[in-house]
Amino acid sequence: DGKVEIEESTCYCTKKMVPTEEAIAKAQQELEALSAPFGGRVDDWSLERP
Repeated sequence: DGKVEIEESTCYCTKKMVPTEEAIAKAQQELEALSAPFGGRVDDWSLERP
């Protein structure tokens, strides 16, 4: 059937943005929408400064 079963995985992503409260909330909603069909969840946020 072409399906691959994975017990657990981690996905990291980056996004360049001005970290306003609104922008962070929108990014979290986008990540939740992308991960939900796969049973995923948004776990943590970290910030890097240049």
